[in-house]
Amino acid sequence: MAIALHTSQRLGREVHQVVDNHLKSINKILMQANAAQRDEVVHDTRTGMKRMRAFLRLLRAGIGKSAYRLADEQSKALAGNLSDNRDARVLLDTMEQLLQEIYDHECCERLRGPVFEHYHAASLDDTGLEPLEHARTCLRRLQKEARHWHLKTYDQKALRAAIAGEYDAGRQHWQQIQQQPEAEQLHRWRKQVKRFYYQFSLLFPTHQHKQRARLKMLGEYLGQLHDLAILQDYLNSHRRAFWTDDLVRLKHVSAGREQVLLEQVLQLAPKAYRQPCGSYSRKLIRRWRDLDQANS
Repeated sequence: MAIALHTSQRLGREVHQVVDNHLKSINKILMQANAAQRDEVVHDTRTGMKRMRAFLRLLRAGIGKSAYRLADEQSKALAGNLSDNRDARVLLDTMEQLLQEIYDHECCERLRGPVFEHYHAASLDDTGLEPLEHARTCLRRLQKEARHWHLKTYDQKALRAAIAGEYDAGRQHWQQIQQQPEAEQLHRWRKQVKRFYYQFSLLFPTHQHKQRARLKMLGEYLGQLHDLAILQDYLNSHRRAFWTDDLVRLKHVSAGREQVLLEQVLQLAPKAYRQPCGSYSRKLIRRWRDLDQANS
């Protein structure tokens, strides 16, 4: 469900059309939801709203702070209301990945049990379609408000400035991470990387393959690090449900996996964020414009 923005003499009008079409596509997915497809619909809806929020960051200068804040809060709430079952699933999937490196069946069963029960309970509480209907209501409200955004003065200059700001924020955070690679810092940077990946894909949905791949993989590595941290938080708060020796074994495996992911991040990040933001943003907008004109 990628968003693609094309060059236009009236970029504001193009933005209106792209936003409207994107929200319509999410609404169509929600309309087709049934119990069997619920998890897939939730995933696609949440991803669609993340792309929407990334796009909104590029539009702040055009639609104004108040309209941006409202739309961003609505988009965040819509996705957040669908997250309970998904978060429990991530815990279980992360645990399963770590258990592949523990060759003790009984230990694995003891570690898996409480996490699976947590996921099962979340699934039972989250099987209805009411949250999806509520999401459709919120989506229609957002779509109606988006049609009244004032974007007449929004142009390529404003877009380039927004791209530069988003890229520079991620680049500066990367420089901080090199000095202090703590979990909370990595989590905030993960959001910036994922957001810029969506923004980059907005301009180049089918081109600039290497940079898109770098940003995507970097976001995935950081996402896996975040999942490990979330699992550890869960284990810390539910210690009584596990054997201490089992937790020690799992911690050893988790630490090894974390080290591998950090090394992959350290190798990939310099390639994704090596250029100064000013020249990089100008080059991106120029390539975006040239590609779009060549395809028209």
